[in-house]
Amino acid sequence: MKVYCPMPHHILKKHWRVPMWHTDGSYVVCVDKNYTRKFTDETLPIFIRMKLPFAKARSNHNEPSGKLLVDTWAIFEPDLYICPDDMKDLENIAWQVAPSLYIIVLHETDLDSLRGERLTKDTHDTRSKGKKQSKENLGFTRLLSFLSSNWRLW
Repeated sequence: MKVYCPMPHHILKKHWRVPMWHTDGSYVVCVDKNYTRKFTDETLPIFIRMKLPFAKARSNHNEPSGKLLVDTWAIFEPDLYICPDDMKDLENIAWQVAPSLYIIVLHETDLDSLRGERLTKDTHDTRSKGKKQSKENLGFTRLLSFLSSNWRLW
């Protein structure tokens, strides 16, 4: 299986065209360069599961005759991310490139969750605040000790 990486969507901001393989009852999502996530029908995230029927319904790759089977090794990477003209209405959702290869359009939040990144960027780091507050308290303590020691001299 060839591994691809997500590509930014050319129309939608903060959206990515993400390659996904479906073989032997499992889904392999290419979430970054040389990094994939494997899912089953039960574990496939809902934001992918709800887009998959759109790609399958409009595809010509589901014919039982197998006439339109495409060798996925013959697909050049730039062509992979271009939605076919007959499926342009699905360009912002998902489409099927080959019998086992799909492009799913995902928001960057969903893609980040597949990558294992935190969904909320917490800018409130208690450790840095504690360190800063410790320095401030240390300065205040020094001032108090300076004043109290000099008070006796006066």
